[in-house]
Amino acid sequence: MTVNLASRMDSTGVSGRIQVPESTSHVLAERGFVRELRGEIYVKGVSERQGNVKTYFVRSRELCSSYVERSVNRAALGLGRNTLSALVFTLVQTRKRETQREANGGFHLLEVS
Repeated sequence: MTVNLASRMDSTGVSGRIQVPESTSHVLAERGFVRELRGEIYVKGVSERQGNVKTYFVRSRELCSSYVERSVNRAALGLGRNTLSALVFTLVQTRKRETQREANGGFHLLEVS
């Protein structure tokens, strides 16, 4: 479902703009990204089960006005990588860990090499 939704965000988007579903837009807004409501769209494979999907365009990143704000944002993304790609990578890694934890009965098993 997640991969299908990501693919549909790309295929139903507008050239030169980044389109995301509402849940992702909330995460981006918390990290200082400006979002612009696109509206609800029909997303094949998703809308049949859940109805139309509310989507947003990611416009830009707000400039932090203080050193404290910049430091907090860097800490939230880790290692100062305060970019959209770093945030997406973090979201994917978090989801992967959650899936592994669910598959292991709520425990996160570490791999031993």
